[in-house]
Amino acid sequence: MKEKIQHPSIIAAFIGGIFLLLSLCISNRQAKNQVKTSDRKLLIDKRIELIDKTAKIFYRLPATEKLYDYGIYKNIDISFFDDNNKQIILPKNLAVSREMGEHRSEFSAILIQDRLYFGRETEQYIKDSLQVDNTYFWNIPQNKYERLIEIMESELFIEK
Repeated sequence: MKEKIQHPSIIAAFIGGIFLLLSLCISNRQAKNQVKTSDRKLLIDKRIELIDKTAKIFYRLPATEKLYDYGIYKNIDISFFDDNNKQIILPKNLAVSREMGEHRSEFSAILIQDRLYFGRETEQYIKDSLQVDNTYFWNIPQNKYERLIEIMESELFIEK
């Protein structure tokens, strides 16, 4: 025997389903907006950090050049004593080479991050204006790295 389905209960269930579906869509949209806002804040924070690191590394370049000059032209080996009070002598070129390698790798890593996190203008400027002889990477005129910082600041809030 078939039971008679009452129309008001079907209509109520249908309306309830619509309201549930609408509330899920609204909740989903709000969650996506919150994630997008959070991601944007993280991106801006990372960009601010990179502007600071970029400025610091560029303003260290004259000191890097002095380190290179010192290591090449001074004929001084570096000596120290180990835990057993035995004197260890490092040739000057080894110590300077290690320092220069650290400076070069930090410089390159920061520029790579700048290209990744900022917009097209930053990326293009680094590619066109800051590609230097890797041996003498510190030979970048001050106006070029000041211009890079300006471009990065102008792209701080622009989505990539």
